[in-house]
Formats: sequence, C-alpha cells, structure tokens
Amino acid sequence: MKKLLTLIGLTLISNSLYSQGSPDYGSGLKINLNQQGDKYIRFILWDQFWLRNTDMNPGSMVGGEPTDNSWSLGNRRLRALAYAQISKRYMILAHFGINNQTFINGGGSGTSGTGGYGNGKKPQMFFHDAWNEYAVVLPGEAGKFSLSLGAGLHYYMGLSRMTMGSTLNFLTVDSPIFYMAFN
Repeated sequence: MKKLLTLIGLTLISNSLYSQGSPDYGSGLKINLNQQGDKYIRFILWDQFWLRNTDMNPGSMVGGEPTDNSWSLGNRRLRALAYAQISKRYMILAHFGINNQTFINGGGSGTSGTGGYGNGKKPQMFFHDAWNEYAVVLPGEAGKFSLSLGAGLHYYMGLSRMTMGSTLNFLTVDSPIFYMAFN
C-alpha cells in the first residue's frame, strides 16, 4: 500500500516537472562582456536526478545494516559547463561534474567507513573538458570552409567527437552511452 501511495503521489506532482529543460532556463545564464553581445561568458547546468527503490536479495546489507528493501535519492550525473567567447576568434571552455552521489554510496575510490564525508563519501568532481579554441578562418570568411585550432583536455572518445554520447540529451534515460561511427 505504501508503494502504491508513493507512486500516486509522484504521478500527481510530475505535471510540474521538466525532464529535458525548463522553458524558464532558455539557453542558460549568459553574461555579456560588451554591449554588442559578441563577447560573453555562458553557464549551463544540468542534473540527472534519481529516485530508486530496490528489492534486495536475502542477506543484503546497506550501510552495514541488513535489509530486504532499499531507497536511494541521488545525482546520477551533475554537470556544469562554462565557456567564454573572449574575442571573435578565441574561446575558453570548462566542463566539470560529479557522478553517482547518493546518501548511501558514491564518491572516490578508497573512501569507506565514516568520517568528514559520511558513509563512504568523498567528493569526486572532475573535468570532462577544459580547452581553448582559436578560429583561424571564421565561418563565412572563405565560403563554406572554416578552420579552428584548439588544445586542452577533451572528453571525446571513439572515432571522432561526433560519435560522442551526450549526457545532456539522455537525462531521462540511463543510456550506456556507447559510441557509433556516423558518416
């Protein structure tokens, strides 16, 4: 009965929730650095929030306590992206985040027991991307041709950056995010 009431309650409040972005958020927070708006800093935040209930096998332990059922609230993927268009040709980008943080697990490896971070907790924020980009040939300067050079830490995996899965577009699905070669 308790599970049924919880399901009904979540269904009733789901009308006011947004799974793929809120219309109030728009394109993120943008701070213009000049009056023309072509030099700016932009911030984008997203979170894949989990509410889970798991029926456990006999003899299962959660937090050192035997249990047959487990609830957890947590951040599956919490991300922040910031980039600055310093000039017409130069951009800096930083993308960082944290994965799998709940009340009972998560954090960096080797963090067991209790302590300042609680039960097995240690913040493990990490950079996915941190890079600079310089546009040698701007789009439109030489017809359809453009050329940008950049360097830094890239989160790209697979054959090319176009094969990379996006956590921002998979917020409602816990996709394994595998890589496919596209033409």
